Amino acid sequence: MDIKQIKTDSDKTIESLNAEEQQVVNEHFKLLVHNAIDFLEKSVNYFENDLKVSIICLCSAVELFLKARIIKIDWKLIFKKQKNATIENLINKKSTSINSLEANKILREHDKNSFYLINHKVFKELRKLRNELIHSYSENTQNEDKDRIIINRYKALYYLDKLLQNQWKEFFKDFDSALKIVTKMLLEHKPYLQIKYDNLQDELKSYEIKETCNVCSFKSSVKTNIYHKLITEFTCIVCETMQFQIKYNCHNCKTDILLKIPFSIKLKPQELNTLICTKCDDEIVADDIHTYLANNQKTIDATDSDNLDQKWVTCWYCEKEGSCVELEKDYYFCLNCFAFASGISKCQYCNHSFTGKDTLDEEDSYVFGCRFCEGYLGNNCHN
Repeated sequence: MDIKQIKTDSDKTIESLNAEEQQVVNEHFKLLVHNAIDFLEKSVNYFENDLKVSIICLCSAVELFLKARIIKIDWKLIFKKQKNATIENLINKKSTSINSLEANKILREHDKNSFYLINHKVFKELRKLRNELIHSYSENTQNEDKDRIIINRYKALYYLDKLLQNQWKEFFKDFDSALKIVTKMLLEHKPYLQIKYDNLQDELKSYEIKETCNVCSFKSSVKTNIYHKLITEFTCIVCETMQFQIKYNCHNCKTDILLKIPFSIKLKPQELNTLICTKCDDEIVADDIHTYLANNQKTIDATDSDNLDQKWVTCWYCEKEGSCVELEKDYYFCLNCFAFASGISKCQYCNHSFTGKDTLDEEDSYVFGCRFCEGYLGNNCHN
């Protein structure tokens, strides 16, 4: 259907406008997705011979997927200026649309469950790389930075695939077949990653403990930091992906196991996720891990009465409500974005607690509120 054929005269009823508007929105969504897939195909075609063009095409594809997701929230949000957000402009493709940074800002507000993945540093690095290639590109630059370019492309594809196949699956399910191209693109990198893995064998021998990386599947993830007696950070020296390993006593079979939690997996309180016990196959949810870490902390500080009633605390960094647990006295760990923070800040109006000392101006919070309330001023203005 040619969406330009839809009438835009002002005498249409509200009912007919809504029906036609929805039709236009659906067609525009499909157009964005088809264009995104087209850019992915071009990224494949240029991968071997022109990494610069391949990266630019991938960036364009990612931006189009963000816009397509936003259309499912509210089609008007894709317009750069809201005064231009009319059905006529959408049909005639007039007015400027938002860029990727503006899309991120919108999704931060409207799609908080996916925002951590959308805002992953790998996509920021991809945009930075794209700008470098456009403004300061040379053949020498490409040859010198080939390793960084390919690794960045691989990780961006990996996290894009996670978004499309998990958090956003319901929105893009009609394109499952076409989106298999992302898997094809990931497999393109395997020969290169294998060469890098082979060349790192001498370095890997120097590490006593090596784990299998959840992203590239090589046994090349090594210990890089110990945050707590139960939580260790591992980093893959092949694809540079970081993951946490949590020592956990299964709530079902009471066996001590190691949970590998890549940054791409987001745990939600009281909701099932992909983690299972390696001994009894019982499903493990964020609440189970929270309870275990909280109980362990209570053992450490059994004399502190404040720790006897563990409650969910909101993470200041990812804004996930009730996602943090206190590991030690005033030391918090977020089960959503895996950030650590010292101390808490409390809104003086609604008493909502956030991780991180001084992350919230407590003195002004009574008047102006926090992310979960409008404070005294906001409530009294409404009244």
